[in-house]
Amino acid sequence: MKLFGKRVLTTCAAAVMVISMSVTAFAAELQVKNDDVKVKGVTVVTPLIEGSQGGAIVDEKVNKQLMVNSFNAMLGIVSTRETPKPISSKDFPSVKQAKSDIKQLGEYLGRRLVQDRIKAKQTTPYYIKVGYDIKTGKSDKTLSVVQEVTTYTGGAHSNTTYIPNNYDLSTGKEIKLADIFAEGADYKTRLLNLMKIQAKGEQRIVNKIEEGMKNVQPEGYYCPKEITGNEKFYINAKVGELNVFYNPGEIAPISEGRRTFSFGLDTIVDIIRLGK
Repeated sequence: MKLFGKRVLTTCAAAVMVISMSVTAFAAELQVKNDDVKVKGVTVVTPLIEGSQGGAIVDEKVNKQLMVNSFNAMLGIVSTRETPKPISSKDFPSVKQAKSDIKQLGEYLGRRLVQDRIKAKQTTPYYIKVGYDIKTGKSDKTLSVVQEVTTYTGGAHSNTTYIPNNYDLSTGKEIKLADIFAEGADYKTRLLNLMKIQAKGEQRIVNKIEEGMKNVQPEGYYCPKEITGNEKFYINAKVGELNVFYNPGEIAPISEGRRTFSFGLDTIVDIIRLGK
């Protein structure tokens, strides 16, 4: 998989071009449209692409996966007697069918939210919101988008989960974190060490602020113990960064929110995968 083209990394502009996996100026611009589902208590906005390098077949492949993510995110929100199993893109014969299924599920969940709120004698409305944030540009070789799922079904606060999506727009293949780095590169050690440095630096500031207080975070700085190559990530083309993140509760208390580690090109340029 050719993720990066050969470029002279002598300027910041060139650096951003490489980390964003850009292609030539002759590449078609990607268009992103919304599929909106809005019913009482439920708002689902799913991005749908058009004009990828791989053509209509790749558009359909990527769009089905984005729709699957929205569908699965909705499935487990309202409790049922039997928790439904997540579906795959194979369960949607087409994007058209996926749109219909998501709409029906949204209408069902809207009714369930009202029923659950009344049963729990809660006055605050329950809700489900699914949105997204595009991280790459219109002519990049890769689509990097983070879907965001926010729910409130009672309790002190809402809960938010983030779903990363990274695809090669020439093939529609999903890109894993490991795919970004050159074969044989010890990227796991590099990223983990950089994470520890970032986390320890943040903790140093926290300790200074809370000096003399007992409410100081435990040793570990809310940093992962290892890198597997399957971590959640996205590429921020605007600033030329690779961002690896963990959802609330994964490596830190839910109250800490999403834990994100950012890696500038200058920290990984010697081990990234370069295309011909």
